[in-house]
Amino acid sequence: MTPETLARVYEPFFTTKEPGAGTGLRLSTVYAVASALGGRVEARSAPGEGACFSLVVPRAAAGVGQTPTPPLPLMAMPRTAPRVLVVEDQALVRSVVVRVLEGLGCVVAEADGAEPALAWLDAQEMAPDLVITDIVMPGATGVELAERIRARDPAARILGMSGWMGDDALANRLEELGVPLLRKPFPPRELARLVTELLALDAASG
Repeated sequence: MTPETLARVYEPFFTTKEPGAGTGLRLSTVYAVASALGGRVEARSAPGEGACFSLVVPRAAAGVGQTPTPPLPLMAMPRTAPRVLVVEDQALVRSVVVRVLEGLGCVVAEADGAEPALAWLDAQEMAPDLVITDIVMPGATGVELAERIRARDPAARILGMSGWMGDDALANRLEELGVPLLRKPFPPRELARLVTELLALDAASG
């Protein structure tokens, strides 16, 4: 790869293929997961010489599975465990988000798309404190999901996630809905900060 291409390999949907031949997501997902684990991805490449990717993550300490990781500070979160629904079609990314939320003391439900998320919401007696949704998903987008949730509950707390917002209409609609957007790939601490702020606002208003 040329230096210009190498500099963009972790961008979601970046590809060197012809239009209509597919887009890239896998390296951006690997980058996000490695970052969440406190690691990094290293890449070396030059035209005609192939490419070498190295995944570096911290070594687990002995007995790591025996002692729970201390949760991140809850700041002004509600004392009762916050309930959060995570909507993300990529299992690896979803698992990273769930891990961060559980570290915050949240009770987490998962859905791999907008329709399963709406079915889960229909089955609940109480709405979740926060919905975190990917924006670009197969089927209904995260924006459509946010619109349908807000139609049910105008005060619903929603956080969007996306590594690609090439569609200005989606970005504009998110802004109109007042839904903050977290850009992928993101460090876990940034997700934790936004979730804490959103739930603190909910606690203050209640």
